[in-house]
Amino acid sequence: MVVLYEELAEGLDEFLLEVSAPRYREPLRQWPGEDFAVVTQFTLGLIFAGVELLILYQIAQQYLKGKRVWKYPLGKLFFSEEEGVVEVTEVQVESGERTRFFSASAPYLALSVLGFLGWLYLLSLVAFFLNYVSYMMSAAFFLFGPTVVLAVTSAPSTDDDEEEAAAAAARGEGVPEPRAKLGAVSRMKMYRVLMASGIILLVICMLLYPAFWRMPSQIYRHVYLPFTTLTPNHPLVENLVDDFYQSVGGKDMFESYIFQKQMYLLDRYIYKTIIWTPDMGQYGMIGLITTPEEVITRMAGDCQGQAVVTASMLLNMGFEGYCVETPMHWWTHSRDKLTGAEMSLNMHGSAGLNGTVLPQPIDMIYTNWPARCEDCSFIEQHNRENFLLFTNPFLSFGIAWTGGHIWLREFVPSFYGGGVWLLALVGLGLAAINMYYAGYVNFDTLPSERSAIRFFTSAIFSVPACLGIYFLAITHYQFVNLHLLCTLSFMFSYVASESFNARIGTPYNLAKLHHRKGE
Repeated sequence: MVVLYEELAEGLDEFLLEVSAPRYREPLRQWPGEDFAVVTQFTLGLIFAGVELLILYQIAQQYLKGKRVWKYPLGKLFFSEEEGVVEVTEVQVESGERTRFFSASAPYLALSVLGFLGWLYLLSLVAFFLNYVSYMMSAAFFLFGPTVVLAVTSAPSTDDDEEEAAAAAARGEGVPEPRAKLGAVSRMKMYRVLMASGIILLVICMLLYPAFWRMPSQIYRHVYLPFTTLTPNHPLVENLVDDFYQSVGGKDMFESYIFQKQMYLLDRYIYKTIIWTPDMGQYGMIGLITTPEEVITRMAGDCQGQAVVTASMLLNMGFEGYCVETPMHWWTHSRDKLTGAEMSLNMHGSAGLNGTVLPQPIDMIYTNWPARCEDCSFIEQHNRENFLLFTNPFLSFGIAWTGGHIWLREFVPSFYGGGVWLLALVGLGLAAINMYYAGYVNFDTLPSERSAIRFFTSAIFSVPACLGIYFLAITHYQFVNLHLLCTLSFMFSYVASESFNARIGTPYNLAKLHHRKGE
């Protein structure tokens, strides 16, 4: 009975693998309408996110009505600077009462180093990974980009101060002290924005790529991808090829089969021998590049590991073998040198038939540009060696931000049974982070009514952003990434903006507004 059960299970497994994705077993080609579909989805996603932001902004404006915390006129402000700390005190005109208005200082050295490391880690991922990871991680620039740009452009340089002083001296005047001091404070704010956003980025990078010591080797592998990951002559690959021949009755028996059956046998062998295992658990990183040696040593790897082992085996056995990278899946394409027959392998998706990731034609992306030849096909122009990636890089960002089918296949099922409201708690957590972030960059971190306003205003954006992941994933997953990116980016920049903080009575912003014309 056990033998019969195993035979039935093996037969069912073969049948399911054969019919799981038949359309993808066709020869490689450029799918018609792909460019138009990407541009359309990206454009519609931006329109949707824009309309959504307009609605949420109007809700925030309604909430902020009557929330002016600073209800009395400003008195005379006095600035003093000692050891890099600018302190501002206020004297009321009527009573003459003198109180501390706010103090500002540059970030501590240790925090500045952490912020610098965060930006450096992100830049390394975007600049050197040269693949889907780069396109996705580049979203972080848009997340904090507006806040950083506003802080940098609003902070006068020391050259501006000197030019203004020279012009005032030519007129026989002096630059008002409050204005000069506020210039120094504005530069402090710029440093704080860069540092605080860098620390948040460092936390994100460390959550996704905690094994930072692997970065040098990963950068090298991404830059020299074919030479480091396709190793047909490696002893471990040769031993695995010998083991495969034995599993199918010997090399002569294998060569007697037609090409399609040969590839099917190899596909099934990899599926059963190289056990699908996520990279995070093995290497402490997502989306990293593993070599056949590492995968075979562990006899485990994700779809990328399965693909490079398969391609290396194909090359060792005398076939043409190519790795094909998509945002959520790697697979292998093979070609018979004699007959020209073609077939794709590793198409069963990560973790087998029960996995949550299957390839989609729209996901294909280039990582090599510009064209390497003029008298060859479009696909050949933009690929190197044995890696086929066939959508131009100008569409890659659109694909990365509209091709998030992983939201539908992995994210949604985890919230079945009423757990979707946990996303609201995540949104509140993001609101708390932004409350402190906006207060810190505006020199106003102590608990106050202003802190509560920042929190609730942030929640107006962050809670719908998190809940929207679930509802968009089950209705139109192509909009999820753009929805999340645009909403959170606006939240970070708006709540930290000078106009918002002046409106709610943040002392630094009031002082800057009060003395903008040198009063």
